[in-house]
Amino acid sequence: MQRFKTGLRAMAVCGLFAPFTVAAQPGQLDPLFATGIGADALVRRVLPLADGKVLIAGNFTQYDGHACGRIARLNPDGSFDGTYNSGSGFDGFVLDMELTSTGGVVACGDFLSYDGAGLSGHVIRLNPDGTRDAGFSPPIFGASAINALEVTPTDGIILTGALSVSAPVVQSRVVKLMSTGTVDASFTTGATPLAGAFLDVERFSDDRLCVIGSFTSIQGVARNGICVLQANGALDLSFDPGPGANSLIQDVAIDQDDLPIIAGTFTSYNGESVGRIARLSLDGARDPSFDAGSGFDGSVQHVLPLADGAMLCAGLFTSVDGTSANRFCKLLGDGSMAPGFLLGAGANDAVAFAALRPDASILIGGLFTSYQGTARGRLARLEDCLPAMWFADTDGDGFGNAATSQFTCPQPSGFVANSDDCDDADDAIGPGSTWYRDLDGDENGDHADSMVSCDQPSGYVENPWDCDDSDPGIAMDNACDDGDPYTTSDVMLPWPDCGCAGVSTMVSAKVMLEGAYDPGTGLMRDDLRALGLLPLNEPFTALGYAAAPGSPPSEPTTPGVFAVTGPDAIVDWVVLEFRAQHDGAVRLATRYALLQRDGDIADLDGVSPVRFPLSFGHRRLAVLHRNHMGVVTANSIYFEETAVDFADPLLDVHNGVEARRNESGTMLLRMGDSSFNDQIMYMGEGNDRDLILTRIGGSVPTNVVNGYYNEDNNLDGVVRYVGEGNDRDPILVTVGGAVPTNVRSNSYLYTSP
Repeated sequence: MQRFKTGLRAMAVCGLFAPFTVAAQPGQLDPLFATGIGADALVRRVLPLADGKVLIAGNFTQYDGHACGRIARLNPDGSFDGTYNSGSGFDGFVLDMELTSTGGVVACGDFLSYDGAGLSGHVIRLNPDGTRDAGFSPPIFGASAINALEVTPTDGIILTGALSVSAPVVQSRVVKLMSTGTVDASFTTGATPLAGAFLDVERFSDDRLCVIGSFTSIQGVARNGICVLQANGALDLSFDPGPGANSLIQDVAIDQDDLPIIAGTFTSYNGESVGRIARLSLDGARDPSFDAGSGFDGSVQHVLPLADGAMLCAGLFTSVDGTSANRFCKLLGDGSMAPGFLLGAGANDAVAFAALRPDASILIGGLFTSYQGTARGRLARLEDCLPAMWFADTDGDGFGNAATSQFTCPQPSGFVANSDDCDDADDAIGPGSTWYRDLDGDENGDHADSMVSCDQPSGYVENPWDCDDSDPGIAMDNACDDGDPYTTSDVMLPWPDCGCAGVSTMVSAKVMLEGAYDPGTGLMRDDLRALGLLPLNEPFTALGYAAAPGSPPSEPTTPGVFAVTGPDAIVDWVVLEFRAQHDGAVRLATRYALLQRDGDIADLDGVSPVRFPLSFGHRRLAVLHRNHMGVVTANSIYFEETAVDFADPLLDVHNGVEARRNESGTMLLRMGDSSFNDQIMYMGEGNDRDLILTRIGGSVPTNVVNGYYNEDNNLDGVVRYVGEGNDRDPILVTVGGAVPTNVRSNSYLYTSP
């Protein structure tokens, strides 16, 4: 079976595999997995085991010169494992094989004996050591081969092929057994005669079954080569493929979204060109979001979905959508070829099967005797990503422990990419601090000579602003004043400057406001400016806002700033705040600024980036508006001359997707906070809706008021309670729309996020 596998079926046990091989490129042949002369005939199934070993089965009778009856276990390096107790093995083909929860396997095919002992049918369960499991006793089936099987999470077994049972219930072509091998009486397909072969069966997450083959009907209903059975065996009528495929479906797999992927020799599905592979919707229609272009030039015999939506494809093809790909390739979830996946010469003959090891390397089996020009006896191992160093994050704070690491591919569970944690047993203790060398002993460090450490190193201090670390008389504590209110840390500079100069941090920030934003133009309205309503002084002090201690005093802008039109026209006033690196409640500095139509936040001249009287360093940045919810970066950022785009959906902010509204890929601050308290309410005491009614007079809801008011949520210069463009309805939308008693809260003004 070939499906997206999780849990025990994937056997994801860390630390038990062979040393990881560093591949130069995903898709490259792993030279350390050496098969010798390999198998002497088809390798049809490959199963990675929990201890790093590999179980293979098919039609071969020898592996690297060792006799084996169509089944063999290999060591992690690809060599033959002679300790596997399969004896003389099978007397016929093994067509399918799957792991059980206990580490054993169930196999089916065209065999009638195992290690010289006869079987009641073409199915067997083996113990982990290769001996026959005597606790599994299946019914006696007919002489025809069993083509495929599926092991359920409870170790039940689903079989498909030209087989049937009549007691205790009728099961035809698809048979379900309990873990003991007895027939599962909860499953029945009925006895309606069927024509054509049943080639594969796959299980959905809800225990329904997807069955494929060359049949044309099932349970008296037309179904061309594919159908879905309910968990009790009855035909699922909600899945209707219509005319279906124009040729044979050879394989089906269920991807991470529980959707079927079919492959084979067909070139159309329901009259649409699909190039031998298609992904289907839950109702049986073709999923148009998956498009492989012209597709494969030969049959696709196996598809293996991956956790990220991509898939591995194997078969007899030599190209995909016009690109050379000899019998094996990787497609993305949209059907396109995966970039960077090395193909080279590929396989010189059919690839029948692919399996994914927990370390993300790929095992392939088939008829090929070379891969990428290197001899491989019908079995090979490929890499599918580049390894990296990962560090244990025991306390789950996102910071890793440098003392415990793994060099693996992909990222192990419980590990992160950084090694910054100072105490991995305490999630309240994160990365170390930055310390600066103090050569002259004046308690002021050299910002150009620093190190990160959990404890203060000898000869280092926290202060990075020594002007000359060779002279204790030239340092930050030599007070001077450069006369600029937007600079700080004014110090005497070393020779040759020898003057007083301070430091300021330039911030180029961008933000978009809901209600004022027009997705058609990508700009905000500037009605308040055009109507002459914008005040020359900031409005926030009058609303009760207090600037961070030590911030420069507020200053007015000039009338000429409001005369500018176009994308740089001013929309309104905003507040920019620097917050502390490790505590979003600590406000370091406030600047009142102006917001342009294109979202740029400008200083009081309406053009320049905003200057803060703080030195460079790691901080969070917050933006506040008088009737929109505030926003603050979720992580600290190193500010020097730094740009922060709050309209970018990739920028991490506190509260994640709840903090902003996504308008066609542009993130907007949420409107409706008429009370300027970072809490939006439609009903209840202190709600924002009643403020609008009060503003327009209180008794006549159709009244409107023109002016610069907080209740004007959409910033059009008019306060409306009802009618088109009113300021009340957006409040209901912001709190959720369906439940007017909802409250949307944010805590950016005075409390920690």
